[in-house]
Amino acid sequence: MAIRSVRFFALVLLAVLLASGCTGERERVMLPPEAPVHNIRSVAVVGFVNYTVDPGIVHLFEEGVTQTLHDSERYRVVDGATAWAALAAIGASPEQLADPEVAKALGRRLGVDAIITGAATYYFDDTSVSVPQCFGCRSQSSRPHWEVTHETLVQTAFQARVIETKEGAIIWSNTVEGRDTTRRTIYINWSERTAPPSSLVPRPDRRDIPETRRAAVRDAVRNFTVDLLPRYIWVRKDS
Repeated sequence: MAIRSVRFFALVLLAVLLASGCTGERERVMLPPEAPVHNIRSVAVVGFVNYTVDPGIVHLFEEGVTQTLHDSERYRVVDGATAWAALAAIGASPEQLADPEVAKALGRRLGVDAIITGAATYYFDDTSVSVPQCFGCRSQSSRPHWEVTHETLVQTAFQARVIETKEGAIIWSNTVEGRDTTRRTIYINWSERTAPPSSLVPRPDRRDIPETRRAAVRDAVRNFTVDLLPRYIWVRKDS
């Protein structure tokens, strides 16, 4: 009787779900970008200035935003070299893009609906080595080995804005951060149960900085471009 009762209630529940459309069947739906860029189809990423100690960070961000928007196939994106050449051709500096007339002039020269520009505002990197850890020190049957964790951290921030070139007005702006951490294990040539001498403990080095820096910039690029691209969500299908 108990089994028949369970089956009966299961059938009732299934019927209710079917009647209400709650079958769990879903479909992927595209939503428009969060930023007001519905009339923007062509862009140039140009004119970023650098207020950090890293001279190349701006180039990485410009390059990343350009590539991301290009790959989305939603925008026609002018390559960076062409955009910078056009800025020089109209005799303007990056700072002058705040002037609506300069933004409109650059837009006409490049034939784009919008310009993405801004500044790198923060850069920080750090490397550290953990305290040596012993594995096998508590077991008399194991041979001890020692290791440290080398950690590289990079943090960066950008202020970026979208300028519509018909009127030279800012239609979207955002401040984004990027961060990445790289960790690697380094084994110490020491097999005693007492801690190794400091002379054997590796010192922090900067070999992981370049890749960690690129990853941090990629993180910032994602955080900025996410509002310029369509979003996809899963919704329940109607019954």
